[in-house]
Amino acid sequence: MMQVKVDTSDLERVFKESFETMPDQAKRAFHRAAKETEKHAQMVIAKQVASAYTIKAADVKNPKTARVSVTRSNGGLTLRYTGRPLTLHHFKYTPKAKSRRGSPRVRAANKKTGLKSLGSHAFIGGTGALNPGKVASIPFMREGKKRLPIKAVYGPSVPQMIGNEEDVESVVIPDLNEYIFDRFKHHMDWYSKEGGK
Repeated sequence: MMQVKVDTSDLERVFKESFETMPDQAKRAFHRAAKETEKHAQMVIAKQVASAYTIKAADVKNPKTARVSVTRSNGGLTLRYTGRPLTLHHFKYTPKAKSRRGSPRVRAANKKTGLKSLGSHAFIGGTGALNPGKVASIPFMREGKKRLPIKAVYGPSVPQMIGNEEDVESVVIPDLNEYIFDRFKHHMDWYSKEGGK
């Protein structure tokens, strides 16, 4: 599990007067700003992970690869990411299918640092999927010198990628803090113009 927290303590301090003079409107404004920030956070985090890893941002946001739960409190928002390690079809690897001309070395890259060989025991094998659009083959690894047993090769999970990405703290968190601040101000401005409705 990986947690990303958006701190709203500064927001509540700066807009203390709004919370005191227009408490109902401020509560609704915070609720709207929080909902918008939840969606924005998932987009920003996915983009940041995809900039460092060979996974697509759409896969990071896909609920099949990672689940996101959000809790809100007076101190901010907390996004909790959970998910299992991912097979390499989510990442860059070559070859993409079994070859009839021998067995070329399987190379893969989780991060954007270049393809590396997975060793002589790695090979491309079928998944058994028959439906169009399903993943038909992925890298496998023999567990010994014999043909069997084998196991699928896995890369990191989405929570691991988020946790390993240093820019989550230096880029993503400041972005989210600024975003929720701006969205709250936008909604409070609207309520003020509408006479507190």
